[in-house]
Amino acid sequence: MRIILVLISMNITLFASYIQALKYYQSGQYSQAIKEAKGSKKSYSNPNLHLVWGLSAQKLNKLNESMSAYERVLLLAPDNSQAQKALNHIYKKTKRYKLLKQNDAEDELNKLTTHASLAFGFDNNLDATPDSDTLQEYFGENVETNKTSSSFVRLTGSLSYTDDLSEKGGWYTKYLLKAYVQNNIDANFYDLKTVSFEAGLGYNTHTYNLYLPLSYHRVNYLGKDLLSQYRFNPKILIPVGDTQLLDINLIYSTNNYIASEDGIKDDTTYAIEVGNYFLSKKNYISTHIKYEHHSAINALPSKYIGANFWTLKLGAKYALSPKVLATVNYRFRFGQYDDLVGTSITRRDDNFHQLDTKLSYKWSKKSNLFLANTYSENRSNYPAAVYQKNSVLLGVNFNY
Repeated sequence: MRIILVLISMNITLFASYIQALKYYQSGQYSQAIKEAKGSKKSYSNPNLHLVWGLSAQKLNKLNESMSAYERVLLLAPDNSQAQKALNHIYKKTKRYKLLKQNDAEDELNKLTTHASLAFGFDNNLDATPDSDTLQEYFGENVETNKTSSSFVRLTGSLSYTDDLSEKGGWYTKYLLKAYVQNNIDANFYDLKTVSFEAGLGYNTHTYNLYLPLSYHRVNYLGKDLLSQYRFNPKILIPVGDTQLLDINLIYSTNNYIASEDGIKDDTTYAIEVGNYFLSKKNYISTHIKYEHHSAINALPSKYIGANFWTLKLGAKYALSPKVLATVNYRFRFGQYDDLVGTSITRRDDNFHQLDTKLSYKWSKKSNLFLANTYSENRSNYPAAVYQKNSVLLGVNFNY
């Protein structure tokens, strides 16, 4: 009973400010309604509060303030038709014709979207080979290794269709088809091709967005059809005020290797990931923590299949100018395997670091040029797993 009373109290607190602001608006006290809305920071996740804010500001002819309030409504509740119509009116009145066109076409764009990317790059260590000195120190004899480096061409594409099921009140379905191809000019053995299909059911309200996708992935690598993967990945996004998003992911997947000689590598994965986005206009900072457990499907798996991983991800996106966007992502992963290193009694531990940097230039409304770099390094008490590599990309993205 005490828990129920606490929950009821929380709900009353959440909506009390909105109700008070609405009363001021209905009685014509528009300035007081705006003052009440501005001071109700604990209720900022309620789109109705921002709607009253926008309506009140519009009555006072404060169009910029009203426009910002309506845009916040659509961030929290994209299907709010009252806010969409009000925004169209303001866009017309203030001659923001590009925004008007974008807002009018929003429903259509959310139905069917396509993305394609073409890039040229260079990878200095395609096969993640360790240094000769590292292996020589471990084995106590001369060991020569030759890292495989190559230029490559990378092509990616995706097709996404979303049905908002408007008559179902917040429910929607989504279908996604993706393809990835990397052809290495000097090392065709390491060419990589993947294709995946996803279908999911979601539910969107002003307090959260829940999405339940099922997906199938197929990988061609090392000159053969390598593996297929089935994945169930429930996700939930929860707005916290108007500057934060809480992100929670659960993952269950199975990897099934296609060639008979690789079958002993089959495994399953359970994972949970929790993160947070701190938003500021078009910029954000993100933090994520992930735990995943890999376990072998077969009774006699090949070495280093069973493992536990803990991952920390940090990211940032910053608009240097209206046309130039910079992104930085860092990932650290600690892995502890079920197997021992060689004939020792020591379990294998890995420390993986990866830094991604990217600079994008908005070429047109539907395309951008980008320059990206990825540096990866794995440190381990198993010398054959120690490596460093760097990959640089220059490409163009198209979005429709």
